[in-house]
Amino acid sequence: MPNLGFDIGGTNLRVLRLNDDGSSSALQQQQHPNEPEAIISIVVKLARTLIQETTESITTIGVGCAGHVLPTGVIKSSPNLPNFIDFPLKQILEEEIQTQVLVENDANCSAWAEYQIGAGVGIENLLVISFGTGIGAGLILGGSIFRGSYGLAGEVGHMTLEENGRPCPCGNYGCWEQYSSGAELSNLISRDETHAVPYENTLTEFSEKVDPPPFFQLSKKEMSDKACYSSENCRVKAYYVKNEGIFYRDNLLPDDNICDLSIILHEMVHHYQKNLCMRRNIQRL
Repeated sequence: MPNLGFDIGGTNLRVLRLNDDGSSSALQQQQHPNEPEAIISIVVKLARTLIQETTESITTIGVGCAGHVLPTGVIKSSPNLPNFIDFPLKQILEEEIQTQVLVENDANCSAWAEYQIGAGVGIENLLVISFGTGIGAGLILGGSIFRGSYGLAGEVGHMTLEENGRPCPCGNYGCWEQYSSGAELSNLISRDETHAVPYENTLTEFSEKVDPPPFFQLSKKEMSDKACYSSENCRVKAYYVKNEGIFYRDNLLPDDNICDLSIILHEMVHHYQKNLCMRRNIQRL
């Protein structure tokens, strides 16, 4: 039987219907006003429309939502959806649509999809970086989603990269996503629109900021308390990250058979740049 899949991000809401044969309906996307009641209203309306469009029964709706999602389907908190605090998303949607609803962190959903039908098929340990309004990650370890003790294992966007840096909605300062997320890219573009900076320079600057520092590829023995990475807009002290216990090789994955994070990010930025250039060129026509 077909199912519906929703993605509730910090800026946009997306939905499609996945059919039994692997085909899907056209992806629908729209910005949302970042208010729980309005988001619920949009989801319910889209779900009812898609249900009416098929002659088959839809028994399950999957919802990927940015933020800390509890096993009960409650959104404990979400920095980019600030009004989703202890919000019972699963319960509300099931009452409104009268259909079973499964709610999971959006980055975990992305990782599970790659593991099941995408680039991660056949790979037991997988790290997928989600790049949107914020930055998140989904971890597949031993063929299962790894959430960590508190369900926050994949919140890599809130690693501290700049001590006493920019404030983040999560309450921390200097989080990675404050310097390298889709929201930051939009800020750079908006800035450049008013300062006549070449669009290509904006993308180059952003790409350099997303590029992870060298200590991501180092072992603990190779790290020193004085190791650091510097750029014009972001300074990363390796010892600070190490002392906070946030270190990819030893904290996220159980062995040395990991993919190079820099390769993932370079490919991700290249894809993002290409799409943005295409969109800008179309707008200029």
